[in-house]
Amino acid sequence: MQQKRANKMKLDLSILEDARRELVTSQALSNRPIISNIRKFDKNELFALSLICKSNEKLTFEQLCLVEYIFNAEKKWSKSSLKKILDNLIEEKIFYTENDIVKFCGDEFLTKFI
Repeated sequence: MQQKRANKMKLDLSILEDARRELVTSQALSNRPIISNIRKFDKNELFALSLICKSNEKLTFEQLCLVEYIFNAEKKWSKSSLKKILDNLIEEKIFYTENDIVKFCGDEFLTKFI
């Protein structure tokens, strides 16, 4: 769980596991399709999810790609591979775009984890 020790929080497998444990003890996991979908992701998709979460409600996909390119060139992602993953996240109703800004579909509980 986030303990407000830092301004930003990285999304990784341990964070998702904390969220899952919290949900299991406090709420029905079956009522959280986003968590169920994310648990099926492979390592590559989780890394992309983490990157996209960092831009939640702040950047367009184009801006996200530019920032990623500035810091990492195409060492981790090509624009097209990241776009495929984002399209999948949108299809799975984990993210959506509004005025080209990438936004998380989760509710208030899940938003505190990203």
